[in-house]
Amino acid sequence: MDYSVRVLVLLVIFSSVSTGQFPKARIIKEWVDQMQKDLISLTDSASGIQNLVEIYHKHEKHFVVKYNNATELVAKAAGEIERLLAERSDALRRLVKRAEKLQMDHKWSLETEGEDIVYYNAKDDLNQTDMKNRYVPDDFRIDPDFKRLVSYNTTAVHIPTDIYEGSSIILNELNWTQGLEETFRKNKEEDPSLLWQVFGSATGLLRYFPASPWIDLGNAATKLTFMMCADDHGEERAEEIFEKYNPKQAVRIFTFSVGQHNYDKGPIQWMACANKGYYYEIPSIGAIRLNTQEYLDVLGRPMVKADRRAKQVQWTNVYLDALKSQNQLILGVMAVDVSLDDIKRLTPRFTFGPNGYYFAIDPNGYVLLHPNLQPLTAKFDEPVTLDFLDAEMENEVKVEMRRNMIDGLKGKYTMTTFVKSQDERYMDIGKRTYTYANVKSTDYSLALVLPEYSKHYIQTTIGDTITQAKFSESLLADKFDEYGYTFIAPREYCKDLKTPDKDTNNTEFLMEFNSYIDTQTPNNPRYLINVWRKSEMPNGVTARFVATDGGITRVYPKSAGFNWKEDAETYESSFYKRSLDNDLYIFTPTPYIDRDNSSDDSILVSRAVDFTQKNITVKPAVVGVKLDINTWMSSFINTTQRLNCNDEICGCQRNDEYVDCVILDDGGFLLMSNRDTYIDQVCIIFTIHNSLWIHTMPTTLKISLSVICGSLKKHYEM
Repeated sequence: MDYSVRVLVLLVIFSSVSTGQFPKARIIKEWVDQMQKDLISLTDSASGIQNLVEIYHKHEKHFVVKYNNATELVAKAAGEIERLLAERSDALRRLVKRAEKLQMDHKWSLETEGEDIVYYNAKDDLNQTDMKNRYVPDDFRIDPDFKRLVSYNTTAVHIPTDIYEGSSIILNELNWTQGLEETFRKNKEEDPSLLWQVFGSATGLLRYFPASPWIDLGNAATKLTFMMCADDHGEERAEEIFEKYNPKQAVRIFTFSVGQHNYDKGPIQWMACANKGYYYEIPSIGAIRLNTQEYLDVLGRPMVKADRRAKQVQWTNVYLDALKSQNQLILGVMAVDVSLDDIKRLTPRFTFGPNGYYFAIDPNGYVLLHPNLQPLTAKFDEPVTLDFLDAEMENEVKVEMRRNMIDGLKGKYTMTTFVKSQDERYMDIGKRTYTYANVKSTDYSLALVLPEYSKHYIQTTIGDTITQAKFSESLLADKFDEYGYTFIAPREYCKDLKTPDKDTNNTEFLMEFNSYIDTQTPNNPRYLINVWRKSEMPNGVTARFVATDGGITRVYPKSAGFNWKEDAETYESSFYKRSLDNDLYIFTPTPYIDRDNSSDDSILVSRAVDFTQKNITVKPAVVGVKLDINTWMSSFINTTQRLNCNDEICGCQRNDEYVDCVILDDGGFLLMSNRDTYIDQVCIIFTIHNSLWIHTMPTTLKISLSVICGSLKKHYEM
């Protein structure tokens, strides 16, 4: 039996007051060894990990172990992505050719009246008008793909506020761009997964399909290192404010005098000049667009970017006119979208486990696809730029691999690397194999990352309906009392079974799943529940659970499922992913919430199930238990008790006045203590500066003994 747990034991004694002798290292190691044995014995028997291994062997006739050929998987996925991008490129080319033909065939007219052209102005919902040529489609519906009102029967037009929509230029643009609507529809018919199609004219007009009301994001400004001030009546210089908040001119100030006035403009000119900015005048509404964008020219000057090196010679990039001497007109920009969800569907991950994944990078090394590409906010105006070396823990091998991928090469690397946990609280070490290849006809490169245990996977071979029905029956909600509370990962199990939102009740999704699907995977966890039902719940264990690679999680008894806070998607569950990467028990404390002793005081203890067939090992499930903190605390204290001890510390007494004993996990988070006042701080990062450990004693001696994975280490701190 491997007595290894990922915890750290720390003992602190305040010798300036206590007269007891500190226990010898041998004694403390005995405490630690005994605690490890007790924990391993309890979790092994309560979780039924060996029983589940036997169950898998017993049902080997229902599945086979298959090999994940990384090279073939990457080549296939890259080919699918190439095909998708080629289809979108074809759709874009059709629109470009159509726009060029429409404009060439269009007869320019200065006599075109606004009432002669009927179109949907996307801002009409925001600013209603009574113009006869306006209309709002009456077939707007909430579309599940867009999650907003759309109409597939027309296009929408957006015209900037500072552009007069009755001008002859705009009216002619509205006229000839109407012909794009037919091509928009045709593209959508040929590729139903295509979402937005957009034409942005050089004159400022925007026409897009499908039609949808314009969402005003005028207030969603990006925080930058400069500030713009508009003034219409004259102000003081406000020198005190700038001296206090901008003494080093770190924030540049751009000022605008609005309207035609006779006041002194000197103060706002001073604001700009004294703070590395620029001063502009906006005498009328027609000058808004022109004058408010000139600050971009200032920010883009090479001399500005040079800062302190401004007096040196600066070289600009080469400018080459692509049209050369041809007398051509740039009509605008045509665009179609490529949803990341479409690309993700072409890179399925459910055969190589939660710690295996695809990622793709562009020629700059920025990731197009990566599990760590998670914007901190859903509201962002700029494209997401995350370098591959920032998405993962950098090392020399990854730097070389990134260079090869940018160069469009094929290859494979196997390395030991740091792995950040799903909840970003822990760091593990794992062995990974990176296989990569370029996506032809594009400048992207695709890679597949596989842990050693994900190079093979289990595929079921259930054929008869009766056997499927037996497995499916245990998923029914009215069977929870018998089989435990059941959670199912919100995946696309079937094409017609829509994946639920993150906030959707999991039981409701399970009911939809049961009413639709003929189960295609053997539900072995059901048999483990039968083992659990035959044995009483051990003292100190509040729940048993098993989570599978197939997305099923069972929590027993049913009552424990109501307080289950882990993610139903095992591929997104931190404890599940960490258990796979570690061949030992993982401790996951309940996340700390500021509370008044009313939390679910428990510790999640989990370990991966190793199933071996023909010398091939896979990890199809994770089992574990929930430990009651108060019961574990009593056991922890009893383990350290010593009888007949003279002139020394006799163990970790509960609420001892002079001795603090704590157990930390491998992330430095508090798991256990001998003090009741510390129990409410479980899952808080342990530091000597933490409020838990601030004492008023003038002198203290801190002696700590840490045991990590069964190895003894001494630490002495004065």
